[in-house]
Amino acid sequence: MKKGLLSWIALLLAAAALVMLHGEWMPQLPERVAVHFGGDGKANRWSSKSELSLGTLGVHLGTAGFIVLLTSLIHKLPPSVVNLPNPGYWRQPAHFPLACRYLSDWGRWFATAELAWACAMDHQLFLANLHQPAHLDTQATYGLLAAALVGTAVMLGLLLWRFRRVPHAAASLP
Repeated sequence: MKKGLLSWIALLLAAAALVMLHGEWMPQLPERVAVHFGGDGKANRWSSKSELSLGTLGVHLGTAGFIVLLTSLIHKLPPSVVNLPNPGYWRQPAHFPLACRYLSDWGRWFATAELAWACAMDHQLFLANLHQPAHLDTQATYGLLAAALVGTAVMLGLLLWRFRRVPHAAASLP
C-alpha cells in the first residue's frame, strides 16, 4: 500500500461516519434544540436542529480540513521557516521533502482523531437533547475533553519524537 494512503482512508471514513451519524441522529430531535450548556449541564442557548447539525458539521469538517490543508501545504514553504527539531538535518534539501510527507501524514491522522472525537461529542449533544428539559451529561463531556487534551498531547509527542530521531548515518555528520 502506498505510504500515506491509510491515513487518507481513515480520514475519509471518519468524515463519512460523522455525516452519516448526523443524518441518523438529527431526525430524532425536536425542532428546537439546546446548543449550549452551562457547567451544570443545563441548557442556556437554543437553536433549530438544522442549525445545530450544519453548525457542528461545519466546525468539525472545517477544522479537519484546515488541519489537512495546513500540513499538506508545508512543502510550499521555504525550509527555513518550518520549525522542526534537528533543523540542521530536516531542513536540508535532501531531507525536507521527507519531513513534509511526515507532517502531511501526521496531519491526516490528527484530523481523523478530531473527527472521531467530534462523533463522540456530537453524540453527547444528541443525547442531551433527548431529555426534557435538555441536559448535558457533564461527566461524559469532561471525560471527552480530557481525552481530547491527552490525545493531542500524545499526537504532538509522537510528532516531536519522530523529528528528534535522525537516521544513524546522518547523526555522525557535522
